[in-house]
Amino acid sequence: MFNIRKISASAASLGASLLLSAITVTATAQQTTPVLEVTGSYGEGQFGQNVSAGWSFTTNQRITVDALDAFDPSITGDVRLYDASGLIASATLTTSDIQVGSPVPFYSQSITPVYLQNHHTYYIVQDMSALTNTLIFASGLVTHPYITYNGSIVEPLLGLDPTIDASSGDYLPAFFGPNFNIHLPEPGLTGLLISSGITGLLCIRRRRRV
Repeated sequence: MFNIRKISASAASLGASLLLSAITVTATAQQTTPVLEVTGSYGEGQFGQNVSAGWSFTTNQRITVDALDAFDPSITGDVRLYDASGLIASATLTTSDIQVGSPVPFYSQSITPVYLQNHHTYYIVQDMSALTNTLIFASGLVTHPYITYNGSIVEPLLGLDPTIDASSGDYLPAFFGPNFNIHLPEPGLTGLLISSGITGLLCIRRRRRV
């Protein structure tokens, strides 16, 4: 059904990606980070027709999504996040949005934070025109431990919410036009909150003994 025209191939540096992640985690109290990065070789392709394309994933714990991303929003930048029950979040990105991620950057736009359940399947797609670039045959795919990449999804026409890959998986791993960011708390903050909770519990018990 699809005959993607591969227009280029590139290679990325895993070391640069890991270094950036380390800097990001230690430099800010609250931050967002792209949930998926391509650290190896990949191709850039165009569908040659209008499609709704992206990928599916399963959460490994409850997460907060606070931005949606697109690799190439120069022509069509509509990105949607949804599950089997319907739309959860959407955004229309442009090349005026900031770029995040390394070594492959994505344009990113903040959204009102939404919460995704643990152990649940979700889908993220971008409306892609005939000339929209998307990443295909991606090697060195790195996802945040909070999610598991399931595979590509695509159907012809814009504005659809596909749950299958009508290309029969011919371009896996793909289609990394859309991406999203998750909110991460400051390292050590969780431990501080737990410690405070334990201290409070001890105080309560002491008062009950008096």
